[in-house]
Amino acid sequence: APISLWQPMSHLGAEIAGVAGAWGHSHLLADDQELARSFYQKTFSLDLADSDGATLGGSLEHWNAPRRSLWLVIFIVDDVDASVEATIRLGGTHRGKVDMPVATAAFVTDDQEAAFALVSSDS
Repeated sequence: APISLWQPMSHLGAEIAGVAGAWGHSHLLADDQELARSFYQKTFSLDLADSDGATLGGSLEHWNAPRRSLWLVIFIVDDVDASVEATIRLGGTHRGKVDMPVATAAFVTDDQEAAFALVSSDS
């Protein structure tokens, strides 16, 4: 899965997270989850095996993803359906929706096929 690394200096990263209109968390979607877990453990000491999916490092089975393995950025929104409609109106594509006990999530791509997910803020 493509990944980008940076060393923070004056910009430490997201100042707002976990609220509607902001980054919520990221999930690793990998063809071989065990191999991915091993790689991230050895490279960054990141333990993906015990993640509850609420923080960086969660692993999920593929949704209808345009690429095989990727880090999926998840944005928190007030209204998943309205956000999907806006994505489509602006040239994006709706790839699937999941109603889970803790949240509603939609998998989408923008007008250039960059994948991301939208998750309800009431989760």
